[in-house]
Amino acid sequence: MFIRVPIYLFRSTIFKCNNIDFLQEIKNQLKFRGKNAIAIYGITKNPKENKYMMVMDYAQYGSLRNLLNNMFKELNWRGKYNILSKIVIGLTNIHEMGLMHKDFHSGNIVNQSLTLSYITDFGLCKPVTENDPENIYGVIPYMAPETLSRGEYTKASDIYSFGMVMLEVLTSYPPYYNIPHDVNLVIKIRKGLKPEIKCEIPQFLKEIMEKCWNFEPLNRPTAEELKSQLEKYISDDNEIRKQVNKQINVANKSNKNFIQYDPNEMHPEAIYTSRHLPFVKSKKFETLKTKQWEFVIPDDIINQSLTLSYITDFGLCKPVTENDPENIYGVIPYMAPETLSRGEYTKASDIYSFGMVMLEVLTSYPPYYNIPHDVNLVIKIRKGLKPEIKCEIPQFLKEIMEKCWNFEPLNRPTAEELKSQLEKYISDDNEIRKQVNKQINVANKSNKNFIQYDPNEMHPEAIYTSRHLPFVKSKKFETLKTKQWEFVIPDDIKVEENEIQEN
Repeated sequence: MFIRVPIYLFRSTIFKCNNIDFLQEIKNQLKFRGKNAIAIYGITKNPKENKYMMVMDYAQYGSLRNLLNNMFKELNWRGKYNILSKIVIGLTNIHEMGLMHKDFHSGNIVNQSLTLSYITDFGLCKPVTENDPENIYGVIPYMAPETLSRGEYTKASDIYSFGMVMLEVLTSYPPYYNIPHDVNLVIKIRKGLKPEIKCEIPQFLKEIMEKCWNFEPLNRPTAEELKSQLEKYISDDNEIRKQVNKQINVANKSNKNFIQYDPNEMHPEAIYTSRHLPFVKSKKFETLKTKQWEFVIPDDIINQSLTLSYITDFGLCKPVTENDPENIYGVIPYMAPETLSRGEYTKASDIYSFGMVMLEVLTSYPPYYNIPHDVNLVIKIRKGLKPEIKCEIPQFLKEIMEKCWNFEPLNRPTAEELKSQLEKYISDDNEIRKQVNKQINVANKSNKNFIQYDPNEMHPEAIYTSRHLPFVKSKKFETLKTKQWEFVIPDDIKVEENEIQEN
C-alpha cells in the first residue's frame, strides 16, 4: 500500500538558515502532531543538492490561499466557519504550549479537505519570552502594528494575523492585495490602517474579526477566547441560532452581485511570501553592510590590510553553460541589462557588476542609492540607464569602469583584460606613470569640496541584499504561491527620455 506524501524542501538559500533551524522546525512539527497540525512522517536528504527535506502528510487542496482562489464558490458560511474553527483550535494548541507562530498567514495553512485546515511552517515558532527585534520576518499585511513598529512578537500578534486570515476566508480577498507591500504600507499599518472588507459578512463573524484587528494588543481576544466565541455560535440555543441565521440571510442578500477575488487583480508589488524586514528594527536606516541583519562584527577584529579584498558568497556560482531564467536572484543596481531583460547570466554580466563595484570603491557612493529599487529602476536599466558619478575619477580608471557598464555584453572587457589593463597602470614605464599621476592630480583638485556618501541619505526602498526576482521569467504573474517576491513589470510603464543615458 502506498501513501501519497509531499516533500517539503528546506530552503536554506532563501532565509540563510542552517541545520539547527531545520531541526527546530522538525521538533515543532512533531510537538503539534495530532493537534490540528499536519502530520510529519520523517526527514530525508537530497544527495545531489545536499538539502534536507521533510516528508509530510499530503494536503489535497494545497495552501488555504490556493483553496480560496480555486474553490471559494464551493464554500457556504458554515464551510468558512468550519475552516476558521479548525485554524483557531490549532492556534490555541500553539499558544497553550507557551509558543507563538510568528509567521501566520494563509500560505502557511493547508487543507486536507474543503474545510479541514492545518497550520504549518513552524520554522519561526518560538517561546513567547523569545524576541529578536534585529531579525524580523513575515508577510507585511498579516503583521501586527507593534511588530512593524518595534519588532515585538507576542501571542496577540498571532491573533492580529488570524484576523487577516479571517478576512480572506470570509471574503476571498487577501488584505491589501491591490497596493504595493512597501515602506508606505508599513507606515500606514503602524498608524492603524485596516484593510477594506469587500462584501457583507454576518455580524457575529465581523465583530470577532475586527476585535482581532484591534490596534492595542491587550484589547485583542486570546486564542482560547476566539475558540469559545466561535463555538458559541453553533450551540443548540434557539435564540442564538435565530440571530445567526438572520445575519447570514442579510449577508447573502447583500452579496448577490459580489465579485470573487481574481488573482490577476493583485498589484505586481504585493508580496505574500515571508521575507526579512530589516527596516523595522530601528528608525535609523542601516547602511550597506553585507548580511547586516545576520551578525554583528566584534569591535576587536582588526583588518590586516585595508586594501586586501576577497570575493565571497559562492552560493549562486554556476558553470557558464548553466542558466535558469525561472530563478533569478540578485541586487538590482548590480545586475546587467540582459539579466534583467531575459534572465541571462554570462561572464559579461559579472563584468557589468564589477563596474558597479568600481563606482563604489572610487566614489564611496553605491549605484542608485537615492531612488527605490523597484520596477521603474529595472525598466530604466533595461533601456540603458547608468548611475551618476559623484566625483572626479582619474581618466584611466573611469574609462575601464565605463567599459564594464557597456550595454552590449560583447563590448565589455573580459576579466583577464581587466586584470591586464589595471596592471598596465602600475608598470615601471615612465610615460605611463606621468599620465597616471597627472590624472590623479586633476581628480584631487576637482574633489576638494567632495562630500562622501552618507548612509542616512539612502532611499528607504533601496535594497542592497540579494533577493529572488521572478518578474524576468514571464509576463504572466503567479498568484500567492510560494516565493513569488517583488514585482512583474507592466508593459505600459513609461520612462522619460531624459532619464535614460545612452551608451
